[in-house]
Amino acid sequence: MTETLHSLQVHQEELKAQNEQLRLTQASLEQTSQKYHDLFENSPAGYFIIDTNFSVQEVNVAGMEMLGRTKGRIISKPFLLFVEGSSRRTLDDHFLQVRNGGARTELWLLPEQRPPFPVILQSVPLGSSWGESWRCLTTALDITDRKAAEQALRESEARFRAIFEQNPMAVQIVDAEGTPRMSNRAWTRLWGRGLAYPFSGGASIPKALGMDTHLGQALDGQSIDVPAVHVPAQGRDTPERWVHAHIYPIQGGGNIIPEVVVVHEDITDRKRIEIDLKEHTERLQRQYNNLRALSEIAALPSAFGAAQQLTAALDLGRRHLCLTVGQITRIEEGISTIEHHSAPPEAKIVDGTRIDLSEMLCSLVIETGNVLALPDLHRSPYANHPAHHRHGVESYLGAPIRQRGRYYGTIAFYSSQPSPRGFDEGDIEFMRLLARLVGSVLEQDENRRDLAQSNAELEQFAYVASHDLRQPLRQVSSYVSLLQRRYGDHLDDTAREFIAFAHDGAVRMDHLIVDLLEYSRIGRNTKPVDAVDLSLAVAQATANLSAALIEAEGIIEVAPDLPTVRGDFTDLVRLFQNLIGNAIKYRAPDRPPIIKVSSISTATEHHISVSDNGIGIEPDYFETIFRIFQRLHTPDKYEGTGIGLAICKKVVEQHQGRIWVESIPNQATTFTISLPNRS
Repeated sequence: MTETLHSLQVHQEELKAQNEQLRLTQASLEQTSQKYHDLFENSPAGYFIIDTNFSVQEVNVAGMEMLGRTKGRIISKPFLLFVEGSSRRTLDDHFLQVRNGGARTELWLLPEQRPPFPVILQSVPLGSSWGESWRCLTTALDITDRKAAEQALRESEARFRAIFEQNPMAVQIVDAEGTPRMSNRAWTRLWGRGLAYPFSGGASIPKALGMDTHLGQALDGQSIDVPAVHVPAQGRDTPERWVHAHIYPIQGGGNIIPEVVVVHEDITDRKRIEIDLKEHTERLQRQYNNLRALSEIAALPSAFGAAQQLTAALDLGRRHLCLTVGQITRIEEGISTIEHHSAPPEAKIVDGTRIDLSEMLCSLVIETGNVLALPDLHRSPYANHPAHHRHGVESYLGAPIRQRGRYYGTIAFYSSQPSPRGFDEGDIEFMRLLARLVGSVLEQDENRRDLAQSNAELEQFAYVASHDLRQPLRQVSSYVSLLQRRYGDHLDDTAREFIAFAHDGAVRMDHLIVDLLEYSRIGRNTKPVDAVDLSLAVAQATANLSAALIEAEGIIEVAPDLPTVRGDFTDLVRLFQNLIGNAIKYRAPDRPPIIKVSSISTATEHHISVSDNGIGIEPDYFETIFRIFQRLHTPDKYEGTGIGLAICKKVVEQHQGRIWVESIPNQATTFTISLPNRS
C-alpha cells in the first residue's frame, strides 16, 4: 500500500506537471492565436478565406472596408459577387490557377456605393489544418494610387512622345558612348534612319558637325549652344545644309550623366536667305558706290578742261573698280590711239601711243557695241587674245564711246592681275553710264572748240562791221554838217529841220554801233580774274559821271563796307556806271536825284543795291528792261540806245551772279546785284 500510495503521489505530481505544461501550452497557443488573429484582422491588405465553392469563409477589417460591407454581408457569399463584371472571367481563371498551387492577378473589385477600383489579388492554398475540404487565403492589395501613377506616367510618356516626335527640330538622345538611343521623325528626315534602323536610335551625328568635343563637354554637365555649322552635301540623299545645334546633359542618379540630348535646327532656308540678302546688299552697296563715283565724276569742276575732266574721271574709275589702268582710246582705220590715261608711272603709258587694233581688246568692244567684262582673262574664251599674251592683261572692263551718233573709241580699265572682286551688272551699268558721260564731255569739248572759233569769227566780224559802218556814218554826218554850214542861210526852216534830223540820226546810229560793239566784247576779256574792291569800282564809275551828277545837282551815298569780289575791274566799273547813269538820267523833274549804293553779305552771296528816288518803273517791265534794244521812252524824251541794262545783265552773268529790279512808280527804284561770296 505504501508503495502504491507513493506511486500514486508520484503519478499525481506528474499529472500536475503535465497539466501545468498543458496550461502553459494552451496559453501560448491562445497567445499565438491572438497574434495571428490580430495580424489577420489588422492587416492593411484585405484577407479573405475562400472555400472550395469560392465563397468567403472569413474576411478581415481591411477586406470589409474594401467591399464597403459588414462581415455578415460578406461571409458565405460567393467572392464573384464582389468583383466588377468585366473582371469575373479573370477571377475564374485566377481560382483555377490557385488549385494548382497559387496565382497573382490584377482585377477590379466592386464595393457598395462606390466605383470599382483595381487590386492585386494573390491567393495561396491553405493546409489540412484548416479542415478536410479545400480552402485558400486570398489577399487583395488596393493599387488605385499605383494605377493612377501608372496612368499619369503613361500620359506623361504620351505627351513626351508627342512633343518628341512632333518637334519640328531634329532631336536625338545619345548615350555616354556616343551611340544614338532615340531619334524623332525630324531627325530622321534631316539625317536619315541609320544603318540599323529601327533597332538603333537613328542616324549618327554627321562628322562634318564636329560634335565630339561638344558631347564630351555635355557629359561633364555643360549645356552647349553651337553656332551655325555648314554641312557639305553628302550624295543626293543629303544635300548641303546649315545646322544650329544645342546639346544638353540628362542628369542621372548620383551625379551621373548617362545620356545627352542633341537638338539640331535646320536653318538652311534662313541661311540661304541671309546669304541672298547679303549678296543683294553687296550688290546695292556696289551700285551705290557706282552712282557715287559717277556723281563725283559728274561733279568735277566746270573750270576743268576736257583733258582734266577725263583724266580725273579715269582716276576715280580705276580706284572704284580696283583696277590698275584706265584709258580712253580713239579708234580710226584699224589703229587705236591712247587719248587720255590714268595709271601708275611704272605702267609707262604715254598719251598718243598708237597700237594695232587687233592687239587690243577694244576691238571686241567695238565689234559687239556693248560692255566687255572679263574679270579673269585666263579663264575666259579670249585666253589666247594678243592682249593677254603680249600685253599681260588679266582683267578687263571696257565700253564703247559714241560721239555725235558714231563710234569714237572706247573707255577701258584693266589690270595685270585678275579682278579681286569680279564684275557684276552694277559695274557693267557703271561703264555704260561712264561711257555716255565721256562721250558727252568729248562732244562738249568739240562744241566748245567750234563755238570758240565761231565766236572769234563773230568778234572779228563785229569789229570789222562796226568799223566799216562807222566810216560811212561819219561821212554822212560830215557832209550833213558841211551842208548846214555852207548853205544854211539859203535853206528854209523845213530844210534845216531835215538836215538836223539826218545829223541826229547819224549820231544815234554811231552811238548804237559803239554800244553794240561794247556789248559783244563783254566776257571776252583775256585779262585774268582778280580780286576787285567794289568801293573802288563805284568810285571810278562816279568819277566818270561827275559832270552829269553836278549838272543834275545829284547826291550819291556809298556805304563804306562794300565787299571785294573776284572779277574784271573794267566790266564792274561799266556795270555801276550804267546803273548810276540811269539813276541820273531818269530822275524826277521836281527833285534832285539821291542815289544810294549799299550791300549785305551772306555766307554764299553778296547783295549790292543801287537805289534812287527817280521816276520808277512799272512792274510789267521788270523783265523787259534787261533785253537788248528795249526802251520804255522815246528818244526825244530820254536819249539812249536800249543796250545799257542788257550790258549790266551780261556783266553780272559773266560773274556768275544775278540782277533784278524793284520799283514804285514815281517814287523809287532799286537794282540789286547778287554775286558769289568766294571768301
